[in-house]
Amino acid sequence: MILVYRRTLYVLAFFTIVSVAHAEPQYANDLMTDGFGIVTEDDLAYDFENRLVSRFDPKSDNSIHWQCVPVENAKATFYTWVLENGRFSRKRERLCASEIQVHEHGHLQRFVIHHAQAMTSCHRFLKKWRRLVRGQKIVCLNADFGMLQNMGQKTEYRLWNLEKYKTQLGCDSYFYGVCNTRGCAKDQCEPVVKN
Repeated sequence: MILVYRRTLYVLAFFTIVSVAHAEPQYANDLMTDGFGIVTEDDLAYDFENRLVSRFDPKSDNSIHWQCVPVENAKATFYTWVLENGRFSRKRERLCASEIQVHEHGHLQRFVIHHAQAMTSCHRFLKKWRRLVRGQKIVCLNADFGMLQNMGQKTEYRLWNLEKYKTQLGCDSYFYGVCNTRGCAKDQCEPVVKN
């Protein structure tokens, strides 16, 4: 029993060390998994400069974190509803909200954009997702932890507010400018200038 316990501790310690091995020590709380060369030091520095970052705690967390998962475990989708007095016009309107669902190790995580969008925006989100994950093995998601949610009896999932996602092919976000992190690790973040 003690031998099994020690082996478990060594395995846990190994995974803890591996998960932060590619993050600079000051950024270790931001990266929940290996960054796989996709999440850069600039990405982590950007979060520390612009967002609240702390060690992940599923009971009280509201800070931003990066997670990298196999593309085969992630699926982009959106859900729709009809608004009688439209947000974007005065007539009846179909709106949507984009999300990325991750099914891994028997658990579901939903990374959602909590903003009603026009249908064209959700279709654009899916098109960009397909382009950025095509041929990729890993996708990295940057999000604020929302809460644990229940979906019926004994089924729960983690709900995250998606900031951006990234592969070796590029980055995408609903929010303007948050993918541009170049120079942030050297305190030289480029200012966000909207044309």
